[in-house]
Amino acid sequence: MTTSETKSATQKRSLWLLAFAGLVLARLALPFLASDTMRVHAAVVDSLMTGHNWGRQALVGTLEYPILPTLALLLARVAAAPLRMDSGLLLTAVCQAWTILYVLRLAATARQRLLLAAGLLLALASGDVFDAFATADPNWVLAPLLGAVLYHLALWHRGRDLRDAVLAAANTGVLALAGPAGIVLGLAVLVGMGQFIDRSAAGPREERNGLKWLIWTPFCYGLLLLFLWNWLIMDSPFFLLGRLFEAMHGKSTGSVIEYAFRALGGELGWFPLAAMFAASLCLHPGQPRRVSASSLTVGLLAVVAMRALCASLSLYPSGGGILLAVGALGLAGLALTGADWQDHRARVALGLGVLLAGIAASHVAPAHALADEARFAENAPPRAEIEACIDQYWPNSRVAVYGIRPAALYHDPYERRFVARIDFHEGLFLDQARDEIMHLLLPPDDGLHYPQGMEPFSRIATEGKPWLLLEKTWPSGWQLWRCVIAPTRHSRLEEL
Repeated sequence: MTTSETKSATQKRSLWLLAFAGLVLARLALPFLASDTMRVHAAVVDSLMTGHNWGRQALVGTLEYPILPTLALLLARVAAAPLRMDSGLLLTAVCQAWTILYVLRLAATARQRLLLAAGLLLALASGDVFDAFATADPNWVLAPLLGAVLYHLALWHRGRDLRDAVLAAANTGVLALAGPAGIVLGLAVLVGMGQFIDRSAAGPREERNGLKWLIWTPFCYGLLLLFLWNWLIMDSPFFLLGRLFEAMHGKSTGSVIEYAFRALGGELGWFPLAAMFAASLCLHPGQPRRVSASSLTVGLLAVVAMRALCASLSLYPSGGGILLAVGALGLAGLALTGADWQDHRARVALGLGVLLAGIAASHVAPAHALADEARFAENAPPRAEIEACIDQYWPNSRVAVYGIRPAALYHDPYERRFVARIDFHEGLFLDQARDEIMHLLLPPDDGLHYPQGMEPFSRIATEGKPWLLLEKTWPSGWQLWRCVIAPTRHSRLEEL
């Protein structure tokens, strides 16, 4: 590389960095919508920083709040501390700016980049994308990963450079740590990459198979890490899958399938659907960008199916709404930068018309709000009210809460009044009750705090237990139980 080329590359990188900083500052100046998802991940980060066991369990033990957003928020907490900024808002702003730059880099020329920037501003006005960009959610860390996957896929499909294939596979592999939506998106993209290798690779079969192993390795490694961490922390490598099976066991197969099919239409949204059709119209068959758009479309449809399945099981499909919004932006970017106005003018005009119709339809019939689909904290009794209730007869006694959402609501990293665990074991609870007065706080069996019908919480809420006494029931359905196995030093008989 000559001196002039090096200087030009340095100037280009500087311009991209300035654009990135400008976008971050501009986003921080705009308002954010709070989400209960951010609240849960923040509680897990607090517990990790204080060395609390519940934080380690929550980090790896749930599909609804996966490890990747939590680790990203932990890193943002460290970076934001010297700046005295909110770590969640900083993480969201950085990831959104990073994602926009990846979409802009799909353009090859300055003219295309200006057209794409105008198109992005118009696309951000759609209801689906605007809602996602307005919400402060640590799952925004998935957006730059999807942007990198799409960018390097587009380069690989066009230039057949092995470096881009490896980078696309590496970023896809990180999605294995991103919950159900990230996993199914990664699987769909990798299957598409394998099919592209079979169709386009000119080398011997051994080389094609070797390249397939290369692109699948990061994703498989990420999944193996999940099982390993569950084994080390939760004493079962399949603890994550066990939670999923418990949710499926609480409902019949027929009801799950029926609900999932009913939810399919509402989970997609009009703008992502319009972006899929627009990309198929604007990009003619045989074009490299058409291959990238097809791969991304299949991945987004897999995310939609996973969102519908999770909704039928009362599980929160973490990051699904953000992946759909970013994927729709990526498809719109591919359509705008790859449109052939000379030979396919009518197809391109129709595709852009579909895109505009999708933006308008997203306001007429908006999809589920990102903050609403994971909302659970509204009707929970205040912490002070619970403490006042138990302090009437049992001062300074403690309350056990199980799961991740109830424990995040009553986050107590030092366990002064609330003792939290991800999993419930009756024997461990009774052993603790023999040492001190213990209460059990149960949320209503409405599917907001744990999958509806999941044992043992659903049975306790309706039938109780011989060793539990119901102390209080709130109008919202929350229940406070006290364990009747009182420890010796707290026995009332000693006072007689």
